[in-house]
Amino acid sequence: MKVINLYKGNKPVFSLEVFPPRNGESLGAVLNTIDSLWSFQPAFVSVTGGALGSMRGGTIAIAAGIKRKYGIEGIPHFTCVNKSKQDIENLLMEMKFNEIENIFALRGDPPMGQKEFIPHPEGHRYASELVEQIKLLNEGVYILSSIEKDYEASPTNFGIAVAGYPNGHPECPDKKKDLEHLKIKVDNGADYIVTQLFFDIDVFLEFVENAKKIGIDIPIVPGVMPMNKYGQIKFVSKQMGIEIPEKLKDKLEAHKDDKDAIKKILEEHTLLMCKKLVEQGSPGIQFFTMDKPEGTEKVLQELCKEKKRY
Repeated sequence: MKVINLYKGNKPVFSLEVFPPRNGESLGAVLNTIDSLWSFQPAFVSVTGGALGSMRGGTIAIAAGIKRKYGIEGIPHFTCVNKSKQDIENLLMEMKFNEIENIFALRGDPPMGQKEFIPHPEGHRYASELVEQIKLLNEGVYILSSIEKDYEASPTNFGIAVAGYPNGHPECPDKKKDLEHLKIKVDNGADYIVTQLFFDIDVFLEFVENAKKIGIDIPIVPGVMPMNKYGQIKFVSKQMGIEIPEKLKDKLEAHKDDKDAIKKILEEHTLLMCKKLVEQGSPGIQFFTMDKPEGTEKVLQELCKEKKRY
């Protein structure tokens, strides 16, 4: 099933993002996360390929395994990092034959130790180009079939998700220009957008409004990462260029030496954001679990109590 069809109902869609284990570790944390949150009926699970330039194997296999084990869509994050166009096509065939029907298309972060993204000499510089290649495969246009005309190529049927940046991309502080880049991804074939995490719901709502103004009319799904430690939010804010609202920052600073107080402040802030997202008619919420289900579980329990969605 294409995930875009899940967003055609009149209720928000709850989904998860999980993180592959480090090479050599077991899948225990991934499976425990899904099992712990299964009672909330996640609509699908996306699988990252690492974070901030770290590289981990198994993304495609984990996504395919989730679909087989749980009967819901597993969506691999797929980047341009160190891949030629032929590499990309070959991996897309691997996904097709593993019955993967949806892809999260990303440029990807520079590998660790590399300050800027350097595209493969025969690859893509931008996620919009990756989206376009996937769209062409959906139209039956393959690299070899465009050269050799002696066989008929069957089209793929991938659903395509792309990333949006409410605070602007770290490499593009001009939010207007960054939205123009997002519009190119949409025009090239994206079905829906999942945003980077944010801490200020007004920033997200302004992002959605500005996206609509330039003709972006596909679902924009907010990404939320439940946190419970001050160090986490400071690290993420610095690494990803995400603004922390002044009121939240002041609260955290005032209690920075009290772990229990910090945990409560962050849990309450995340829950309030999620309630407002539901009230504002968000098409769904994607929870970035980092394979730690406890924070997401608390949010969903509270949303269930209020019967706002789940």
